[in-house]
Amino acid sequence: MKTNDGKILKGISVGDCTGHGVPGAFMSILLLAYIKQSLTERDVNSPAEALEFISQKIQKVLEYKTEQESEVKDSADMVFAVINPENNVLWCACANNPIYIVRKKQLIEIPAQKRTVGYCNNTEPFINHTFQLEKDDNIYLFSDGYADQFGGVKNNEQKEKKFTKKRFKDLLIEISEMPITEQKKILLEKHLDWRGNSEQTDDICIVGIKIS
Repeated sequence: MKTNDGKILKGISVGDCTGHGVPGAFMSILLLAYIKQSLTERDVNSPAEALEFISQKIQKVLEYKTEQESEVKDSADMVFAVINPENNVLWCACANNPIYIVRKKQLIEIPAQKRTVGYCNNTEPFINHTFQLEKDDNIYLFSDGYADQFGGVKNNEQKEKKFTKKRFKDLLIEISEMPITEQKKILLEKHLDWRGNSEQTDDICIVGIKIS
């Protein structure tokens, strides 16, 4: 992404589209295409502007109208983030999904804005957040699939229950001091153990970055 002062920053984005099957796949294709296009637009110079650009493009191609008139209500929860390597500042915008940062066993949440990309009743502009990173900070971008997974059944008399955001946060804190490769292994093992014989509830995406 090219900023207003001419710097080129590398970014990362995680999106979670509504729908399954063909509708979900179509939304994913649109998101990927417009993410790439946003990086080359002269008027897109921040994560919030990128989300606004992507959202408007999706609204236009799917011909969104008012809430009463629209039959298409597809959208995406999405995070767009860039890190400036010169000063280790995280710059991000969060559409209906937060970012977690774990520092010295403490979890810091960059809050989600209550607005999705694409269809949404809320038309407030997307907001940029900045956060000063430190060495060994862990940054996590994710979809809601991990926390929403049903399971936890240890015998036939128990009912399935969600893993929950609290358990997810606690797990990230617990593994945060480990190398990223080890964190990935434990997240997968914990998911499979919790899921057991239950079906996978949703797609799962977790991106972890450790600041060196």
